[in-house]
Amino acid sequence: MPRVSVKCTNNELLARGTPPRASLFAYFSYNPRMKVVVVNEKDEVLGYKERDDRDTSDIIRVSAIWILNDKNEVLIAQRAFTKTLSPGLWGPSAAGTVEEGETYVQNIVKEITEEIGLTIREDELVEGKKYFIETRHRFFCQFYFARHNAGMSELTLERNELEGVRWISVPELIAWQREKPGDFTSACGQYLPDLEAFILRT
Repeated sequence: MPRVSVKCTNNELLARGTPPRASLFAYFSYNPRMKVVVVNEKDEVLGYKERDDRDTSDIIRVSAIWILNDKNEVLIAQRAFTKTLSPGLWGPSAAGTVEEGETYVQNIVKEITEEIGLTIREDELVEGKKYFIETRHRFFCQFYFARHNAGMSELTLERNELEGVRWISVPELIAWQREKPGDFTSACGQYLPDLEAFILRT
């Protein structure tokens, strides 16, 4: 889906419960009433919960992607400082929580467009590992890979989600994460070996 501009004043947006100057995508990302998929430890669907109703015992689904260019640099994204979880920390190119009615792959295609403004088709994705992560929350994270040589001018960041992005070589990323793990989301270090393996086999 393309981005849709919401042509309202800030006061009109606030009256609707929508953040000022937000895109339609950003509204749905922000809206706590959107239901997320709750699963068991076999990743079988148990039901759906509004974001504000879930607790730390629930297991949810997350999708994420590493986007690489022809130089084998990877695009990494810094979470917005206004985020409740992991504000200002670096992580994959794009990621999101799978919502009711979505598959992992449908979610990541949406998140790529929503967060960084790129259009990548499902058939351009390479499926990676699926991780079970236990940090503050519990979730399955299905990873994907894609190749894209986007310049910075081609990216449109969703400011409710991201503070910034950058291209970085994989060895530099791994060294940075090992030296300063606090700069990254808590599970990021677990995802890097598969990123290395993807480069070696492609």
